[in-house]
Amino acid sequence: MKIRLLLIFMPLLLAGCSVLKSTSSLVDGARGLVHKSTSLIGLGPNKLEQVIILTTEASANNAFVIELAFAYGEASGAVVTGTETAQWFEESKGFCASYSGELDVLRVELPAGYSALIKDLPARSKTAKQIMVYVRGIGKIDLTQSSLARLRIADGGLALEESLSSGVIPVPSMSTNIGVLTKC
Repeated sequence: MKIRLLLIFMPLLLAGCSVLKSTSSLVDGARGLVHKSTSLIGLGPNKLEQVIILTTEASANNAFVIELAFAYGEASGAVVTGTETAQWFEESKGFCASYSGELDVLRVELPAGYSALIKDLPARSKTAKQIMVYVRGIGKIDLTQSSLARLRIADGGLALEESLSSGVIPVPSMSTNIGVLTKC
């Protein structure tokens, strides 16, 4: 009798487990869809719209090499936040190859005394979980919480300031992304 009951209820119990797994995967899929939808309308994990980079006229013999890394996944986010500047510039090609679907990198080479305005960010930049800027020989800084970031490279250091909203003070239109290369 017990064996018959077990044979009758066993398929029901197993079906219940698969229904539970299916339901949880549907819920996870819905969460991902909501997250992606809010990111597309500007309510994503970050609000970065532009990056202004200012350098001083230091006695630098070479241009400043600056890379902006946009990480979209957990693994690429851990790499971007955990990698020091020297290691980033040594291994960034490998990071691009390993995390090609989860990482966008923009590269700018800026002479001392010049500035750059980067408004044309990667198409999916609003969905980036981590945004890090690396400056060769100087350091790195996190832009994930910024919306209108202004980076100042001076005296061998790197400082982050939040710019005023473009709606407060009118700014003459400038061509952007001149000299910006998409590394990956």
